[in-house]
Amino acid sequence: MKEGRVILLAVILVPVFAVVSCIYLPIPPVNDLTLVSVDVVAQSDVPKHDKWWDEGVITKPLVRVTFSSGYDFQRLARRWNYYVGQETAYCNGNILDRQNQIEGFPGVYDHMGQVDEYAGRESSATSRGRVLYHVYFDAEQHGNVNWKPYDLIHEPHDICIQMNGHNELAGEIPTVRFGSNILVIPKGALTAALVRAKMRSQ
Repeated sequence: MKEGRVILLAVILVPVFAVVSCIYLPIPPVNDLTLVSVDVVAQSDVPKHDKWWDEGVITKPLVRVTFSSGYDFQRLARRWNYYVGQETAYCNGNILDRQNQIEGFPGVYDHMGQVDEYAGRESSATSRGRVLYHVYFDAEQHGNVNWKPYDLIHEPHDICIQMNGHNELAGEIPTVRFGSNILVIPKGALTAALVRAKMRSQ
């Protein structure tokens, strides 16, 4: 009988806690992502605090997209235990074409590393005003069976990026979510970055 009460209490309390979380956890109105720059960076130019992979595991250059926002996502992650990530895909107009996702890294980075690895770190914002963030992705993908092949070097395309995040109940159940506006990377900006990288390598 006592076990039955415990189970019933858990069933009752979980939805109640989820509702309370949804009421009190902040849901940021992330609608101000603005493109700053597009670059192609060699592995030697990727800061160590951005790398979660061992040296030599990834050898090819990566596209790095830098953008700004007035929101401090690292503070959100540290204070409210938010996961902060992003999706990158071909654009279909001004929305993500999730059937044509770009292989990359789901994290969002600031000048100190991935923003939701917040333990013992300070806020992303170094002063009042907008904060700079960046993401990485591969310019081409041909060998990973989990991704559609693509080649932005020879077939450039507009790329769309959307930030997203959620707070989890008991580490497993997403309770509060947010999504940003769509950040569009024009294919012209991507092509120019690839051309600059090719000239530097010659």
